Amino acid sequence: MLPVGRAEDARRMDRAAIAKGTPSLLLMENAAFSLFLAVNELLSSFGPDRIVVFAGKGGNGGDGMALLRILADRGCPLPLMLVPFFDPGELSGDTLTNYRMLPRSVTRVKNYRRLNGSILFVDALLGTGLSSPLAPRLLRAVDFINEYKDKRVVSVDVPTGLSSDTGSTLPRAAHADMTVSFGILKAGLFLDQGPAHVGEIMLGPISAETPPDIPLSLLEETDYLACDPAIDAHKGTNGRLLVIGGDVSKIGASFIAAEAFLASGGGLATVAVPDRCLLKLAGRYPGIMLTTTGEACAHPDRWDAIICGPGLHNFPPELETFLFKTRARLVLDAGIFDHADASFFKRFRQREIFFTPHPGELARVMGRIGKKGRWDALVEQFPLGPRQVLYAKNAASMIRYKKQTVIVPHGARALSFGGSGDALAGILASFALRFPDLLQAAVNGALLHRRAGILLETEFSPSFHRISNLIEQIGSALSCFSEEARW
Repeated sequence: MLPVGRAEDARRMDRAAIAKGTPSLLLMENAAFSLFLAVNELLSSFGPDRIVVFAGKGGNGGDGMALLRILADRGCPLPLMLVPFFDPGELSGDTLTNYRMLPRSVTRVKNYRRLNGSILFVDALLGTGLSSPLAPRLLRAVDFINEYKDKRVVSVDVPTGLSSDTGSTLPRAAHADMTVSFGILKAGLFLDQGPAHVGEIMLGPISAETPPDIPLSLLEETDYLACDPAIDAHKGTNGRLLVIGGDVSKIGASFIAAEAFLASGGGLATVAVPDRCLLKLAGRYPGIMLTTTGEACAHPDRWDAIICGPGLHNFPPELETFLFKTRARLVLDAGIFDHADASFFKRFRQREIFFTPHPGELARVMGRIGKKGRWDALVEQFPLGPRQVLYAKNAASMIRYKKQTVIVPHGARALSFGGSGDALAGILASFALRFPDLLQAAVNGALLHRRAGILLETEFSPSFHRISNLIEQIGSALSCFSEEARW
């Protein structure tokens, strides 16, 4: 996992490096060299007529001006241009130093609206220090960059207009093709509107050490822990799942979860349905067993894992009592969050549970217990017990367990359709039966679900919406991880 920080974490890194003897000017030079590598990468795929740096008066502007010098020193054949959003008298420190070191070959542009041709823009206006809406002059510059047709955009540390802490736009932000985050990845690159603005993310080292107490981290593919079935495994040893969902109008969600459980390595899957639906559904889902809700609840010790919530409208007391009595690991999803309240969380505090709300469900259940605010803030306030995991679903999801919060990187656009969350519940239930460590079960589930979405997108399209194909890709993703583990 890679550490992820807020703006204050980045400032702490800089201060600690300077206190140990690293000159602040060297930190800026290292940042500019990381930008230089990013620009070179884009130049290999995009042939612009010129490189134009939009620079503010702060550290981001200094990074951009140092980049122009490095490009000139290394013989860049393209015209190099600076659009300064400052008066030289406003500059100080390392930013002023890099302004004074600009080569004569760098052209200062007074009216950027006259720019033409294909341009590689470097967005060095504002970075992690942004906490209030952009000034009108900067907002116009962001709009110009976004609306310019023939371009690529590299943003310095964070796209201008995007909060590095929350991912919110203030009120609009630059759309980058690549963002180079210095020293530590910034939380806002992954939260809220961040994924829609940052493009490809590069981590730029600056000779500063990451503080040991960073509470956020980002999943990497290598965090997946292979767990193929034993050679003598059978359906009984691979776990028994019960899915309790809603009535017949939404019963498909329960079968999606059950199929995903089997596709990701689970042993036996049973779906509880209303009595009146049992004969109608018999034989329609081969490989999945059926029972009635009453019969399932009469045997709390029969199950190793239980998913409860997909399509669930009513949450009668007897169902809550059943969930409390069983020793199975629970995955609580969807409809549960329309019923759970403070007393529910208190009663179930010592149980092993995966909670899997999407943003709307999270807001509703937290509002019921008196909490409101940004999505990421609600994640941190969710009332978790000591053996419980919150999997807050979003474009870039967050997993919280004890004092650790992990971000699942965005990138699987094909998962943005109905049913993909139900499939995630089934995957989590499968790994919940193979790992004593709840966090590792959640990590494996997140990475498998994400990889399956990327494979679906690769084989079909980002907007291909058929849940049966996603279930098939779970198997393909599982094979990919197993093959990578063997190598």
